[in-house]
Amino acid sequence: MRYLIITLFAWFSLSAHAAEWTEGEHYVLLDKAQQTPVKGQEVKELFFYGCTHCYEFEPFIKRWKKSKPTDVAFVRQPALFNEKWAWGAQTFYTAQALNIEDKVHDAIFNAMFGSGKKITSVKDIQNIFMAHGASAEDFDKHYFSFAVGNQVRQALKLTRQYAIDGVPALIVNGKYRTSPSMAGGKDEALKLIDYLLSKP
Repeated sequence: MRYLIITLFAWFSLSAHAAEWTEGEHYVLLDKAQQTPVKGQEVKELFFYGCTHCYEFEPFIKRWKKSKPTDVAFVRQPALFNEKWAWGAQTFYTAQALNIEDKVHDAIFNAMFGSGKKITSVKDIQNIFMAHGASAEDFDKHYFSFAVGNQVRQALKLTRQYAIDGVPALIVNGKYRTSPSMAGGKDEALKLIDYLLSKP
């Protein structure tokens, strides 16, 4: 009974917000839907390690991840608007290759905007990886690899296809795009994600 009441409250809350959300203002339908590589539904966050707004959005997206439906996959996607952003994508994909994505993700943001040692060079990034169990050799092997380079180029292509003009940006099921600034705030963006997941 208690679960039913909570579910009904969430549904009514979502319905109330739906009346306030307008396509073209709070979210957009992409001109060309992008195929998602996962079964079920997908929420993708486009981010950049040098973006303070992405850093501030992290606690909100982590909270949403804990309560999201089990059939909804959450995917991080580094955004690239130019070559100066490439280091962020290289860092992210290197961490993925070494299976320490979550640890390094937080550590890089902390170094950029928190209390960690500031990042001014690739060596600083390497030191963060080494602090989380990677060797210098493994870091260099992946960070400067052809495979990671290909992933960086693909990230640049996807950034353009999603037609974002800033980060963080959110892509729902490969066809809806929104962001905290479009939705009217960080909490509102999470509610809007849930609403877009309910759309066909």
